[in-house]
Amino acid sequence: MGARLLSGSRSLGRCFLGKTRRVRTMNEIERIEHNGHIIRIMPDDDPMNPREWDNLGTILYSSSRYVLGDKEVSVDEIEEITQRDDVIWLPVYAYIHSGVVLNTGGFSCPWDSGMSGIIYVEKKAAEAAWAGFEDDYSEDRVRKVLQGEVETFSQYVSGDIYGYVVETATGEHVNSCWGFFGHEGVKEAISDARGAADWEVTQAEQIANQNG
Repeated sequence: MGARLLSGSRSLGRCFLGKTRRVRTMNEIERIEHNGHIIRIMPDDDPMNPREWDNLGTILYSSSRYVLGDKEVSVDEIEEITQRDDVIWLPVYAYIHSGVVLNTGGFSCPWDSGMSGIIYVEKKAAEAAWAGFEDDYSEDRVRKVLQGEVETFSQYVSGDIYGYVVETATGEHVNSCWGFFGHEGVKEAISDARGAADWEVTQAEQIANQNG
């Protein structure tokens, strides 16, 4: 588990071969022609909540109007946790203006942003997560993971998650995959989609050679 924790932000692909969810062309953010196929990159309108993953930290928030983490608590409860010596924590800030964005460093806008809560983990739990990788453990690394978890959750609440559909030149669906988070996720989706198109071409050529 320790190796997994070196990166907080992740992509979780949900892939479909030979079938697809209903998608709308108007939602495309990019269209690519590759190896006789059309690749369509578009927002994922049904993503998995990353707080359902095997996370290291717990996000507490005090807002009663928005879901900004794992658990709504009072400001006093948040303050109490920040005073404990047996936890590692980071502040969580929210910018709310026609949407929600979260981070651990704060925003420059003083009107639509502020501290919404914290993300924290007990030190014993953090140390246990690095079992077998003790040489890699440090509280700074733990904070980096917590920061990544907030970034990933922010991408979820702001709709910054994508997927791809691969089609033949005639519009027949051959492959699709969803759950790519953020800008890096888009690049990963494009790379995966190109690979899927290449695989389809290779398979067709092998079948043609066998039949020939």
